[in-house]
Amino acid sequence: MRLFLLLALLLVAAGCATSSQTRRAAPPALPEGEVVHRVFLLGNTGDLASPAVLSALAEDASEDGEEATVVFLGDLTTRGLPAEDDPRYAEAVRPVQAMIDALAGFEGRVVAVAGDRDWKEGEAGVDRLGDLLEDTYGRRTLYPGGESGGPRDKKLAPGLRLIGLDTAWWLLSAEDRPEGEAEDQVIQTPGDVARVLDEIVADHDDDRLVVVAHHPLESRGEHAGSRSNPLSSLVSRTLGWSSQDLAAPSYRRMRSTLDRALGEEGGVVYAASHDHILGVLRQTTTPPAARTLLVSGTGGGTTSRVGGRGAEYTSATPGYQRLVYYDDGRLWAETVEVDLGSGASVVVSRTQVAGANPEREDQEVPDEIDPADLPSEIGETVTMAADEDFTSSRFATGGVVRAALGGGYRDAWATPVTFDVLDMGAEGGGLTPVKRGGGFQSTVLRLEGEDGHEYV
Repeated sequence: MRLFLLLALLLVAAGCATSSQTRRAAPPALPEGEVVHRVFLLGNTGDLASPAVLSALAEDASEDGEEATVVFLGDLTTRGLPAEDDPRYAEAVRPVQAMIDALAGFEGRVVAVAGDRDWKEGEAGVDRLGDLLEDTYGRRTLYPGGESGGPRDKKLAPGLRLIGLDTAWWLLSAEDRPEGEAEDQVIQTPGDVARVLDEIVADHDDDRLVVVAHHPLESRGEHAGSRSNPLSSLVSRTLGWSSQDLAAPSYRRMRSTLDRALGEEGGVVYAASHDHILGVLRQTTTPPAARTLLVSGTGGGTTSRVGGRGAEYTSATPGYQRLVYYDDGRLWAETVEVDLGSGASVVVSRTQVAGANPEREDQEVPDEIDPADLPSEIGETVTMAADEDFTSSRFATGGVVRAALGGGYRDAWATPVTFDVLDMGAEGGGLTPVKRGGGFQSTVLRLEGEDGHEYV
């Protein structure tokens, strides 16, 4: 009897949780300042129940000329792209062609990532889709490309970068995942993707990062349990009906891995579609760092049931989202709803992703440096341990621990070594720091010399 009552309560709770949405009366106005780039986001255009959203976005994006990027967040097709001589091709390519036609004359950059439905024709179907887009726009458009899960990194504006992932590839079974390359590294497994993503994030931790993929890290749509049937909703939210549900074991592992790889920095946007909703969620990582999660999955005009618990904004309305980037590094996210009948659009949500970026401020550099202000050791040598912490009691270990776990090279780290002191003003004709590098355990500084060589 108790089990029956518990199940009944769970079903009622599941039903109640799927019928709400979060909306605001009026969004705040955008702040004053120079906008240098806008990024437009929409997904699930393969449904193409109506071209109204595509048309509204294309008109909006065209106002920015070359200073705009349009990103299609996967499922550009309904069941992949078959060969041209296949009788299904004409219908399969129709939504892709509608997307291309809508953006005719657009001067900015077009980027797309593949969704799970785009993989229905396998690797060959994704290749055909990538080739079609590249032939149209004259450059690689399907990110990350290379038949792998990515990532692919692209500078959109000073201090603003786009990182493309193929999460649909990630959720394929191991035997169905083709190998590829990303950032000059071989990509064979999701672990390879996470490793390279971690390196990109570390290299550009002073920038605003926009990560685009098909599958969301969080959502309030059908794949997160917002369904009309209470039992179906409960299973979807707790166990997952398939690997495409956020609660499915493989999907959970992907979310957890990506969450770690994205690091602890603020000012990161993760934009996806998959669910046929519009959503804005704020994710707090550990240690605390705000991350903005966007779900923009109503680009084809099709919507689904939506929940609102804990979300900043959710809606089951056709529309798209856009990011507004200022010259001082401020970044805002906007949600735009589109009326399918009239084609009219209205901004219904605005949220600040990141404030001004100190790295974007002009730094005063003196014309001359007094030699008395330079470190006295320049041109000489210093003797020190690589990490003096290993000489302290905090890292001291007894014989039992070392026998069981090894020494961890403690003696090597604690041994004093003589180093030359680098004169950055003289070495290589003068060295200019370019960026910080490294990965999981290494930290390096990349520099360019006046002699044309790169130094690390």
